[in-house]
Amino acid sequence: MNSNIVLSRYVINTINSLPEEERLSIASALAGEMILGAKLTNELNPQEEMIYSVIRNFIMHDSHEYNKAMAGK
Repeated sequence: MNSNIVLSRYVINTINSLPEEERLSIASALAGEMILGAKLTNELNPQEEMIYSVIRNFIMHDSHEYNKAMAGK
């Protein structure tokens, strides 16, 4: 992977606002995918999968916009 991963303040606050068990599960799944390229969503319950999907979409969007801006410099 040659691109940056952006964790906005909104994403961090959203993760921190979750109950501890969900926070740890979702953070682990995000780290596994973003850093290691592993898909860990099968270890999440249906509610966690939904939250994970929303947070992942924000991360992917923010990262894409940042990398696009950096490529233009």
